[in-house]
Amino acid sequence: MKKILIILAISIFLFGLSIFLATYLVNTEMFRPRLQKSIEKVIQRPVRFRQVTLGWNNGISFNFSGVRFYPKTGVTQSPLLNADRVYAALDAAALMRHKLIFTSLRVIN
Repeated sequence: MKKILIILAISIFLFGLSIFLATYLVNTEMFRPRLQKSIEKVIQRPVRFRQVTLGWNNGISFNFSGVRFYPKTGVTQSPLLNADRVYAALDAAALMRHKLIFTSLRVIN
């Protein structure tokens, strides 16, 4: 019984450590084009953001800063909505299957 608890504790620690390191070591800029296209497809409007980082906000999340949502006509007009920060929480199980599924979205202005 002790061995099982020790193995379980080590597994939980290693999983937590890997998530912690991933939030600081992963180059999130490589996800920018895919994220931008995915968001635009869902909201059916052009979107631009200044920076994207990976973080922990009620689970693994993409944290966007300087977000601008534009009308359907394009980015040549003024934005419909400016947000200082947007947190998009990810489904961890889907992420392990190499799929980006957002479970929640929080906009902070």
